[in-house]
Parts: sequence; structure tokens; C-alpha cells
Amino acid sequence: MRKATIAQMPKVSCAPPVSMSKKAFMINAGATCQQKRMSATLTRSMIHSQVRKRIIS
Repeated sequence: MRKATIAQMPKVSCAPPVSMSKKAFMINAGATCQQKRMSATLTRSMIHSQVRKRIIS
């Protein structure tokens, strides 16, 4: 009996309502998108600064 209850518990705790999981997924997707955008702008700015240094020197 104890084994059965232990096996059933994780399913209940791991399965959130659909709306909650959707919201979490949206937030996750937004965060990854922002990270990608940030890294892209960072690399661009780094390249710009390198070019400026070359022009100045």
C-alpha cells in the first residue's frame, strides 16, 4: 500500500493545471528569446567597438 501512494504522489505534484503550464511555457519562451536577442546585440556591439579601435589606432 505504501509503495502505491508514493508512486501516485509525484504524478499529482508534477502535473500542474494546463493554464499554469501554458503560462510557464510562454514565460520560458520569452526568456530564451530575450537571451538570444541580448547575446546578438552584445556580439554586434563588441564588433563595433573593435572596428572603432582599429579606426582610431
